[in-house]
Amino acid sequence: MNSLFRRSAAALGLLAALVACGDTEVIKDPSSGGGPTAEAPATVHSGMTLDSLYTVIGTGTFTGTGPADTIRVMHGHRARMIVTNNRIFRVLFVRKGSGTLDGPIERSQDTPIVLENQRVLANGWAEFDRLAKELNLPALETKP
Repeated sequence: MNSLFRRSAAALGLLAALVACGDTEVIKDPSSGGGPTAEAPATVHSGMTLDSLYTVIGTGTFTGTGPADTIRVMHGHRARMIVTNNRIFRVLFVRKGSGTLDGPIERSQDTPIVLENQRVLANGWAEFDRLAKELNLPALETKP
């Protein structure tokens, strides 16, 4: 018990020292949804698994307000499901700023990541537009 107390006190002391330094950036462990670290560089690529993607992009700020929102939010990111030609796609929108689920998808704020079978197919608007044209996906209503 005494050892647990000493480790807790040491951890709190380290945290207090980090907070006191205004220019120190604390990077969360990716398993806690904190985003990229040196071990997990911030790159999203085709073929990446969903778990690897979440390690890179972290947890988004969106939350659902009811059962109907379970398909509109994935890991805190706005999501859309598209079913076409016997295929199911999920599009995650990683947002730079704040927003609401009912707000528009903005090309300047939201980056689309297209998933199929829990693997990344495309990342970014150029790849999304190319894939949408190639697969004849329905158009998404977006703002510039």
